[in-house]
Amino acid sequence: MTALLEVRRLGVTARPDTAPVTIVEDVSFTMERGEVLGLAGESGSGKTMTALALMGILPAQSRATGEVRFADEDVLKLRGRALRQIQGRRIAMVFQDPSSALHPMLTIGRQMTEHMRHHLGIDRRDSEQRALDLLDQVRIPDPKAALKAFPHQFSGGMRQRIQIAIALACEPDVLIADEPTTALDVTIQAGVLRLLDGLRRDRGLAVLLITHDLAVLSALADRVVVMYAGRIVESCAVKELATGNRHPYTRALLSSLPRPDARGPALVPIGGTPPSPAARPPGCAFNPRCDFAVDACASAVPPLVEIGQGHHSACPLDPFADGGPR
Repeated sequence: MTALLEVRRLGVTARPDTAPVTIVEDVSFTMERGEVLGLAGESGSGKTMTALALMGILPAQSRATGEVRFADEDVLKLRGRALRQIQGRRIAMVFQDPSSALHPMLTIGRQMTEHMRHHLGIDRRDSEQRALDLLDQVRIPDPKAALKAFPHQFSGGMRQRIQIAIALACEPDVLIADEPTTALDVTIQAGVLRLLDGLRRDRGLAVLLITHDLAVLSALADRVVVMYAGRIVESCAVKELATGNRHPYTRALLSSLPRPDARGPALVPIGGTPPSPAARPPGCAFNPRCDFAVDACASAVPPLVEIGQGHHSACPLDPFADGGPR
């Protein structure tokens, strides 16, 4: 089966012509229709920059390399009108902060209908009706009044739902959701996750769900890709995440989750901090924070290798093989 989206050896470099700094390095994954792929890792691991590269909207003074294959084309090579036919139309994105993603001076109706009229070629009446249907689908009370309102008149959870409605307006094939539940209370988080799950089931939508919260991913994702310092360190089916994880960083992320029923400490923080892109240590970037690191870990970047069916890890020590220490 041909993948809907295929990312091959993606790299992102800041200031490539003056003082190059590698942000993302050698990232590869695929997405199928109707699948939720989780992209996890601490802040600064390269998750958002990966997503922006897929959309072709990297910041100025940044450059992407590798391939992003979608609809028989490499998105990274598209320019002008050809790229705009993909952005928002075939691949859409829900940004992390709805307060800054929604224009404060434009009504919700204008922000929802403008790109529909451009991409779908429909008139004002049809675009407004479609906007009403979408707002109702994402459970915004009184959609007619909402179209005339401004972003500041809604709560954070409602703004996030409106963002999702805008992203879905042109019926994309792939939806990138960057931290869609950040700063929302747990009840609203659950509602947003149920909404995304229903959309992928009803529409066959492929969802790239970006988050630092592995608990969120375990509730929704089919597969999980864990990133650290711009590289993939482990990828597996979500059912293997809790009991079959093999990379020390993945295990550390899981151990840092609150566990009121744990026999030992309910919360085990990861010591140290992630390195900045300009100051990554040699070898495995996680080795300064890893309890299992040896001298060899600082000499070479470990490759991502298959350790099981559909399960890849980038740790040559593999300390958790066959269960390993916990």
